[in-house]
Amino acid sequence: MTTLTDIEKRIARGTYDAMYPGDPDGRVKTGIADGDIEGFLDELGESWEWLAFTALRGGLWLIALSAIVFARTLRPFWTLERDKRLAVLDRLYKSDVYVVRQVITMQKATAGFLYGAMIRSEIAPGRAPAVDEALVEWRKLVPKHRATGDAHEAPKSKEAA
Repeated sequence: MTTLTDIEKRIARGTYDAMYPGDPDGRVKTGIADGDIEGFLDELGESWEWLAFTALRGGLWLIALSAIVFARTLRPFWTLERDKRLAVLDRLYKSDVYVVRQVITMQKATAGFLYGAMIRSEIAPGRAPAVDEALVEWRKLVPKHRATGDAHEAPKSKEAA
């Protein structure tokens, strides 16, 4: 099991809050900061492969260290005002370096998994999900050979069995 450190979880909270804030006057009042970001990240650490989770972790450090350069401050990233955190993320996303842009896209997509689940009832109150919940539960999207912890063993085809 891989887990993030407390500092990495704070960086993630600051990053995700900058990406998915709530709007008290809008249709979606809930921001991602109202959710269990830390618990969500712990579950990712349990289910994602080591390399993918390491990329997520590396992206968080890239964001935190970039704040020193782009926001010109030594304050921790998560303590910056939302507009400054968003400016750092925007600068990274506009980078000429493909990998840097992809790191920010990965953070946005990961946060989107949690935020989408959080606001479903606000954006479609009283409506049934379009598909069965069991099909969209993200843990069930992991292939069986990876979910059992044996990532190196590919699933056997029916012909080989």
